[in-house]
Amino acid sequence: MSGMLAWPLDVIRSLVGEISTGGAIPFFDPFYNLVVILWMAAIAAILVAPFWKRFRSFAVFLTWLAIFTTLVMRGSSSDSGEI
Repeated sequence: MSGMLAWPLDVIRSLVGEISTGGAIPFFDPFYNLVVILWMAAIAAILVAPFWKRFRSFAVFLTWLAIFTTLVMRGSSSDSGEI
């Protein structure tokens, strides 16, 4: 993948992991998609926060929510890997 989004998506993929394909519909995992969207929003909020003071607390909240959902997703995974 090339382009401007390659690096942020690689970072998100390293944090969240790969999508599980154990479901009936391949590449369909709503919780995984939610976590990826939360990480994308958190990264965007972190980039905007230094320039907009009122946005800083929302950026912190999004980052916390992304970290929390990532830990929940990894803990509830059927994979044998540890957190």
